[in-house]
Amino acid sequence: MTVWTPVWRVRANGTDITDATISNLTIFRGRNDINSPTLPGYCQLQIINTDTAVYNFTINTSILIEVQDSSATYVPIFGGRISDIRQVVTTAGSSATVTSTNITAVGPLARLQRAVFDGNLAEDLDGAQILDLLDDLLLNSWNELPPAETWDTYSPTETWANASNIGLGEIDAG
Repeated sequence: MTVWTPVWRVRANGTDITDATISNLTIFRGRNDINSPTLPGYCQLQIINTDTAVYNFTINTSILIEVQDSSATYVPIFGGRISDIRQVVTTAGSSATVTSTNITAVGPLARLQRAVFDGNLAEDLDGAQILDLLDDLLLNSWNELPPAETWDTYSPTETWANASNIGLGEIDAG
């Protein structure tokens, strides 16, 4: 039997976190049994920082967890927004300081119950109606961002049209 040693990539606001150790990564999606309702996904992880790097994490920062597949291509397995941050100095001494940042992030469906849809849905296929509902919730534009956000906190690959898009994934709308 072969051992699977995944190669992870964590991105916050489109920036890779490469100079820290990722520990205690847990992703939960779906439900435990057929009788339970489907719950929104969430992710918990710990970032262990040994080189005093400063991370620009805030509540509502977008976070993406990816893992390499067999062809060394990164595949997203979780995308959402940070809902809770706790930073702790685990070790402090004259030669080094080690901090630990515990992050909890919620998936996009956690926001669905608070979304207000004030339009009308035309008669259409189920997938197309779901796409209409989620489009407004998950595909943001620059004018929908919080006022405290500035353009310099985003990666150079983000554009005005897709700022803070969580994405929809694949929806069979046909």
